[in-house]
Amino acid sequence: MRGLRIATIAGIPIEVNASWIVIFALIFWSLYSFLFPVTLPLLPRTTYLAMAFVATLLFFASLLLHELSHSLVSMRFGMKVRRIILFIFGGISEATSEMPSARVEFLVAFAGPVMSFVLGGISWLVSVGLAQAGALPWVAVFQWLAIINVALGLFNLLPGFPLDGGRVFRAIAWQITGNYRKASRWASVGGKSVGGLLIAYGVLRFVIGDLLGAIWFGFLGVLLYQAAAASFSDVLIKDVLGQVDVGRLMSRDVRTLHPDQTLEDAVESTLSHYGFSGYPVEDEHHLEGLLLADDVRRVPHDEWPRLRVTQLMKPLDEKSALRPDEPVSEALEEFNRQGVGRLPVVKDGELVGILSQTDIVRWIAWHQPD
Repeated sequence: MRGLRIATIAGIPIEVNASWIVIFALIFWSLYSFLFPVTLPLLPRTTYLAMAFVATLLFFASLLLHELSHSLVSMRFGMKVRRIILFIFGGISEATSEMPSARVEFLVAFAGPVMSFVLGGISWLVSVGLAQAGALPWVAVFQWLAIINVALGLFNLLPGFPLDGGRVFRAIAWQITGNYRKASRWASVGGKSVGGLLIAYGVLRFVIGDLLGAIWFGFLGVLLYQAAAASFSDVLIKDVLGQVDVGRLMSRDVRTLHPDQTLEDAVESTLSHYGFSGYPVEDEHHLEGLLLADDVRRVPHDEWPRLRVTQLMKPLDEKSALRPDEPVSEALEEFNRQGVGRLPVVKDGELVGILSQTDIVRWIAWHQPD
């Protein structure tokens, strides 16, 4: 899922997906056209406009803080967070590694609902202060914000993966059984059950004539059901990849570049003949870095004869490379950490192969877990 970066908080890129515009517009329209005019009739339309705009912005700020709480707790336990992305149904905090223990997963998952409840309490206190000041329009805004944050926290505590409650449930089941895979299966079943109930409720809303509610709950239910099923498939795949060594899947015929080559020479001798995304750069059998094809494409052609490979390559050393005896599941985490599609494999200081995400996908296609 791609998004537009709008900020960086605590070193975490914050992105907004294009679908976010849809839900922003829907919430704004609902507040402006229905909720606030019914709550406080006979106010000027410009007042409703300002109330709806501020309430919608604060709601998405609440969503961001909800996801940020997950990220900060993850970082507290040594995990790196790649980004937070806001989209049509809320947000996602993307970590680059799996949870190290049931306890950590419990704390990370529970942080989101706790943040929502805290924000709900703060919003209610603000509304009380505004009521004493007689600012009734803004009382309505913060009362709505309090209710929506508490509702968000409660909804996320439903015991269905990938909701926060599903992650809490998985953490508890993981702690009790000691089996991450079994706990993930139970959490996935919970997620599909919650998704099915939301779909059923959407059908009920349709029967009583609430078309918008039917579409909303039905779509949310389908999305949750699919996400729960896909999340367990991911767990199965990572479990299988944890039993396969990098050396088994890597390519041993490695096309390498020299750091002193010009980009023109690198393109003519290697890049234009092979469709790889990255090429190891080595000097006297010592790994120096990785040259990414996309980085070369962004350089104007008339610069190629002047620039050297070493000026454009991504520096890598043996510690950043893969080892042939490490599990492929760990290699996937390294791909995520470094943001590349290929990584060299080094043994005893010597380049012995290269592994790409395409190699992994090809292997999974023939060894899909049951």
